Amino acid sequence: MARNKKTNKVKKELKNGSKKSFGSKPAVWVVLGVLLVVVIGLLVRKDGSNSAYVSNDLQVLADNCEGYAVGGYRSDFCGYNLVNGDLINCRDARILEVLASKGVDTSIGSLNCRNIDIYTFRKDACLGFPVDTKIADTTCSSYQ
Repeated sequence: MARNKKTNKVKKELKNGSKKSFGSKPAVWVVLGVLLVVVIGLLVRKDGSNSAYVSNDLQVLADNCEGYAVGGYRSDFCGYNLVNGDLINCRDARILEVLASKGVDTSIGSLNCRNIDIYTFRKDACLGFPVDTKIADTTCSSYQ
């Protein structure tokens, strides 16, 4: 008789959608943990730099600049990126050389960085970086 009461109670809980099941929760936590590790691994390089915001390779920036030029994205083309401790944009002579070798036309008007407020653009680019970070022909201390 006690068994019947217990069985009826379990049936009633299952029928009412009881939330007492713990079978899937550990699996969910494991999946979330693995995803977290993957995301952190993608965002942080082995050298500790944050790859989402810092590029240590001129070639990577040159590849990005090619896309900006082809798409006509002036704000991205003229925007500054940290490369080897210097803030540079796609108008840097080294980047322009790579783009020219790929046949990318950077002379079109939509990629002209002279028509924007360079001082404000560079000041914004320097936010969060040390004052001795090189930007164009000066350092970020000029924009503090």
